[in-house]
Amino acid sequence: MAHQITSDDISKQNDELYRSLFDNMLNGFAYCQMLYEDGKPQDFIYLAVNAAFVSQTGLTDITGKRATEVIPGIRESDPALFEIYGRVAMNGRPEKFEMFVEALQMWFLISVYCPATEHFVAVFDVITEQKRAVDSLRASEQRHRMLSEIMLHGLVYQDANGEIISMNPAAERILGMSRDEYIGRSSVEVENLTVRENGKPFPGMEHPAMVALTTGLPVSAVVMGVYNPRLSEWVRVQHSKYIYLY
Repeated sequence: MAHQITSDDISKQNDELYRSLFDNMLNGFAYCQMLYEDGKPQDFIYLAVNAAFVSQTGLTDITGKRATEVIPGIRESDPALFEIYGRVAMNGRPEKFEMFVEALQMWFLISVYCPATEHFVAVFDVITEQKRAVDSLRASEQRHRMLSEIMLHGLVYQDANGEIISMNPAAERILGMSRDEYIGRSSVEVENLTVRENGKPFPGMEHPAMVALTTGLPVSAVVMGVYNPRLSEWVRVQHSKYIYLY
C-alpha cells in the first residue's frame, strides 16, 4: 500500500529544503535579535549563522552570543552599523548598503530585513578585495593621467573603431589642434593631413594606429608628416609605438 503524503511530511521536506539552502548559500547569513536601551540599539545576539558567515568573517562559535562579546569594541568603532540594524529591526523597512566595518577591517555589501519585531536578518558578502582592486585601479589611472598631462611625448587614445577618444597636451601641441577638435575623428578622416616621410600620401588605413587596431600587433618606428594648422606647416612625427589595448 502506497504511503500517503501528509502535511507533516510536507512540513519536514520544507524544513529540510530551507536548511539545505541555509547551509549551502554562498552569501553570509546572520539571524539576530536586537537589544535596545531607552529605544536606542545597544547590542544584538546572534541566533543563527550559516557556514558562509563563518568562512567570510572568520568568526566561529558565536550562536547565542552578543556582538560586543564576539567582536570587542564594535559598538564604539562602528556605531553606524548598530544604527542601521536597530532601525530595520524596529521599523521593518529593509535596507541595502556598503560599509567598512572598522572592528573587522573588512568591507561588506549588506542587505538587511526584519522577519519579526526587534529581530533582523543580515545577508552579506565581504567585498574587501574588490574595494582594494577598485582603489588600486583608480590610483593607477590617476597616476597615468598625471604622467600623460606632463610628459613631452604626444599621447593619443583611439577606440576599437579608430576614433580618437583622448589625447594629452603634448599631442595637441604637436598636431596643432585641440583635443575637442580631434575627439570623435579617426586616422582615416584626417588622412589628407598626413604624408609619408618621402612626401607621398599616407592612406588612413595604413596609419600606425589603424594597423595596430586591425592586426592586434604593436607598430613602432614609423615616421609621418603631419600638417599643423596652428603653425601652417608640416611637422615630422616619429611614432615610437602603437599598441592595441582592446
